[in-house]
Amino acid sequence: MKSILSLLLLIVSMSVEARIGETYEECVDRYGNPIEQDDVSVVFAKSGIMIVALFNADGICDFIFFQKRQTTDWSSEEVNTILKANLGSELKQGVDGSDPLWSNSKGVIATYNESRAVLTITTEAGMKRREDAQNAKRSVNDF
Repeated sequence: MKSILSLLLLIVSMSVEARIGETYEECVDRYGNPIEQDDVSVVFAKSGIMIVALFNADGICDFIFFQKRQTTDWSSEEVNTILKANLGSELKQGVDGSDPLWSNSKGVIATYNESRAVLTITTEAGMKRREDAQNAKRSVNDF
């Protein structure tokens, strides 16, 4: 029974493995139409997982975060499947505060925030763009 559950979890995680470097159209092909979209992000939902993707000026996805909608726990198999799809198999592991952090030689970074059950994968440029957008939003909220 445990092996069947593990297999099902692996299949679900494989069906939602976004990839850094995909275009908007490729993400729509992978997840279906967005459930929400604004100037900064595109939100998809598939297999019980919310996927938020950000695209650079060239239309390439350079920031993705995954959050389960019902359960909060990610299995190590699910996390590893998504990591390998985005970072490859040559991973360096570390920590960011108390959160696990992974990176590869191409500048792709992944973190897992266990308390929020959010897996984030980004390029360095994607991270900077997201931080700039958050800072701009904060500045507008100050008025």
